[in-house]
Amino acid sequence: MCGHLARRQIRQQQESGDSWALAGLILGYLLILLSLAGLLLFGGFIVTMFGVMAFL
Repeated sequence: MCGHLARRQIRQQQESGDSWALAGLILGYLLILLSLAGLLLFGGFIVTMFGVMAFL
């Protein structure tokens, strides 16, 4: 959210730093995707382990 606001302000006031704001946005969204993927993998691992334990 703040990155989007920063890019708009940079463009409106013809300031430098647009590439840094864009890089921050890209990294932020990438980290969100990696976090969600990690949570899904961890959840799948836990479900699998409890499923295996039910048959022992």
